[in-house]
Amino acid sequence: MMRVLRIMLSVIGLIVVVGVVAIGSLMFFMDPNKMKPALAKEVMTRTGYQLAIEGDLKWAFYPRFGIQLKRMTLSTPNQAMPFADLQNVSVAMGLWQFLQGNHAWQGEVYIAKARLVNLKAQDAHVGLHWNKNLLTLQPITANLYDGSLEGFAHGSQLSATPHWDWVVQFNHIQLKPLLQAVSGEANQLNVSGVAQVKFNASTEGSEREQLLNNLNGTSSFSVVNGSVEGVDLDYLIQSANALMGKQPAPAQTRRHVTAFDRLSGAWLIKDGMARSYNLTLSTPILVTKGGADVNLLNEALDSKLQIFPQKGATLSWMVPVQVTGSLMRPEVQLDMSLLNKMISRQDIEKIKEKVRAKIKEQIPGKSGELLQQFLG
Repeated sequence: MMRVLRIMLSVIGLIVVVGVVAIGSLMFFMDPNKMKPALAKEVMTRTGYQLAIEGDLKWAFYPRFGIQLKRMTLSTPNQAMPFADLQNVSVAMGLWQFLQGNHAWQGEVYIAKARLVNLKAQDAHVGLHWNKNLLTLQPITANLYDGSLEGFAHGSQLSATPHWDWVVQFNHIQLKPLLQAVSGEANQLNVSGVAQVKFNASTEGSEREQLLNNLNGTSSFSVVNGSVEGVDLDYLIQSANALMGKQPAPAQTRRHVTAFDRLSGAWLIKDGMARSYNLTLSTPILVTKGGADVNLLNEALDSKLQIFPQKGATLSWMVPVQVTGSLMRPEVQLDMSLLNKMISRQDIEKIKEKVRAKIKEQIPGKSGELLQQFLG
């Protein structure tokens, strides 16, 4: 996820460089295509990435002055496949601002199609505002995965240690293809459904480790009518029932899917560590609640969950579950430490019941009542 974020920030900076340098060349009455080598050199100097521009750069004068290009890609040296691919890009801003040499200016960027690594979007629009070395991106909008993205961001100290803060929201998106685009299709655990996601955060730095270690903020999400692929809660419940009843474990299922009506939660992120106390997954007969800690730099997960029966469930007690390991391939299993304590309490309670019955049968009167009270 942070790789995509880092690339997004790089692409935004790239667009600013292209727009400023190319439009600034008009002051020298130059053909903008003559600036391609200078643009590529500037991008390489600032980012270490290779810029390639396909087709001609063209001036646009209506409805706003700016520059248009058919396609631009960004890649690392010796990389065959670009990690960023932008098509039909228009950068527009006020000509009078440049002619006056203002230190403050504003503009608009329109991108018909964009690909950042595997993340795809269409009809992107970014408003650019530059004033006193502060870059404001507002609004930021795009269509992606049958939903939309909207938000805003600020960037400062871009020539030193860049600082970024942002508020973005994904609306009614199909979550599974988005997660696969961000994390890859090799994930053992996937979540599908229609999602609302909000992300309010800040960070600084230019490398992945810096961005993650300095990441602070909050995030919340809600997913409806979906499923968790890679987890079969029903099998875990059957296994817990078998243990509690001193029965053989059920046969392993191949299903590994848990359908849900709603999945929701919120995260607090501090210095690259994300923590949640209110993860909730609900089905007609079960509610799963719990919390989780995620080390974003190491992509390590530690989660404790509890499955509670609802009306109509065959389950009569809480089932504890733990999820540990990497985000890519987490291990989901019964929390045997807590479950063994529950079994011990159950065994003790059964013994107490037998003793109570014996007391009632063999020790009547006040003495029997005192012993019953002693047992609790």
